[in-house]
Amino acid sequence: MKSLSPLLFMFMSLTASALEGDPPWLQVMRQADTDADGSVSMNEVKEYAHNDEYVGFQAFMADHFIALDTNEDGMVSVEEMSAGLMRLGISDDEVAEGFAKGFAFMSKN
Repeated sequence: MKSLSPLLFMFMSLTASALEGDPPWLQVMRQADTDADGSVSMNEVKEYAHNDEYVGFQAFMADHFIALDTNEDGMVSVEEMSAGLMRLGISDDEVAEGFAKGFAFMSKN
């Protein structure tokens, strides 16, 4: 029964996030935000160790970082990311899938 505890905790955490209205890509942003300041810098994007889980994150951010960083502080906040995705016409689910599987413009290798 002990082995189910971590799975149950993970499920409850994911469910709570979904109920709160967090977009599915927010987890990737939180993982990349190593200094926990609520934003990702280009260095954090570059250093993000995706371990084949979110293979599209770095390429997407490299292509869109400047456009997403609307206040030009060298970081992309969750709010800037959300507004930028709306401007780009990309849904939360599309960007989450792109972070996980890569985007159409990316090589699958």
